Amino acid sequence: MALNFYYFDGLRFSIEEPIYSDTFLRALNAMHDRFYLRLLSSLYISTFFIRASFGIMLATLPIYLNITSGYIGYGIVSAASPLFEMGTVLFIGAVVDRYGRKIVLLSGLLTAAFLLFLLSMTKNLYVIFCINAAHGMAAGAIL
Repeated sequence: MALNFYYFDGLRFSIEEPIYSDTFLRALNAMHDRFYLRLLSSLYISTFFIRASFGIMLATLPIYLNITSGYIGYGIVSAASPLFEMGTVLFIGAVVDRYGRKIVLLSGLLTAAFLLFLLSMTKNLYVIFCINAAHGMAAGAIL
């Protein structure tokens, strides 16, 4: 079977051969990989910071509240964030579709940072529960 060769800008190709050269495809692949690396790195970094803030809060909360006995209050307060995060993640997809991932991600990070600042202002267990629940909702916006 004879191949019909065509020439386009000095590149020789046939009907059965790909139009683009291997160098072009490798460059296109590298551009694609860099775009997703930049996109995913911002998501991974923000998720790391929100998880680190929750971990630091869990480790220091008993010392901060001066809890030496009766850990049920600590258990309820520490369980508020994951429970409210789970409830928020279910509905945050519609918000992301409507407003965009960047807006939702940035608002979640800023809200979580503000709530952690508020956490340092009170020692009331009920207020800490509410702040921790709102922190869980802000963390749900990041996932």
